[in-house]
Amino acid sequence: MTRADGRQPEFVILDPRKEKRRLMAELLAPVGPLTWLRMPPLAMRDYPETAAKADLAAEAAIRAPRSGLAGRMQRRIYAWQYNGTRAMLERRPDAVAVVWNGLNGARRAFAEAARDAGVRTLFFELAPFRGRVTCDPRGVNFANALPRDIRPYLDWAARSGVPPDTWKAE
Repeated sequence: MTRADGRQPEFVILDPRKEKRRLMAELLAPVGPLTWLRMPPLAMRDYPETAAKADLAAEAAIRAPRSGLAGRMQRRIYAWQYNGTRAMLERRPDAVAVVWNGLNGARRAFAEAARDAGVRTLFFELAPFRGRVTCDPRGVNFANALPRDIRPYLDWAARSGVPPDTWKAE
C-alpha cells in the first residue's frame, strides 16, 4: 500500500479500543504511521451531502432515538462528525481512513465522510473463521469488495492445488 512516490501512507483510524485496536495496529503499523482518533472530529460547516449522510448514520445506529428532540440531536451530532471527518481528510488526501465495521452511527458518519473526501478506506471486521480478521477497501458484510459470483473462488481453488476438503484444517 505504498504511495506512488514511495512514501508510506498515514492510517487515520477511528479507535475501536481494546483487542480490536491491537489487531489493527499489528496489521497496519509495519506499513505506515498510525493516527488514532478517539471519536470523529466535529465541524459545524455543512456540506451539501451532510444531512443525507447524517440520516444514513442515524438510521443505522444501534439503540438510537429515531424521532423527537433526541433523534434530531443525534442526527446533528452525526452531521458534525461527518463534517469534521470530511474536512480533516480533505486536508490529508494521501491518508487511508480506517474503521472497524463502519456500518453504524458515528462509524458510519466517519466512513461516509472518508469516501466523500476522496481518500482510500479500509474496513476491518472479525472474519467468519476463528482467529481471523477481514480487511476490505469497500466495506463489510454485503458492502464488501468480494465477488458475488462463485466462479472466481472455484477457479482459485482449482489453481491452488489444495484438496477442497482441507480448507478448514488448522
